[in-house]
Amino acid sequence: MSYEQSILEAPERQRSLLLSAISKALFDIPNGHRARLESIWVDELTYTSSWRKYVSERIEDIKLNMILVSQTLPGGHNICAYTFFSPKLSALWM
Repeated sequence: MSYEQSILEAPERQRSLLLSAISKALFDIPNGHRARLESIWVDELTYTSSWRKYVSERIEDIKLNMILVSQTLPGGHNICAYTFFSPKLSALWM
């Protein structure tokens, strides 16, 4: 049995029509994040290695998005958003 397999029954969660529409407008990215979280949060338990990997991936996503957004600011401002994340801050989530 894998740690990703549930041994307890969980009720099926219904999403509201509004949240479903918002998710579709965001190209189903929220659904992907929700599915990933549900795969590591099984029976209200998670392994630290899975959690750390997930958080590390999200931190890298945020860094990349901040860099992309900062380079597309009007007026040619090229602010490197990468400096907002220090190793000390990242270590808090690890």
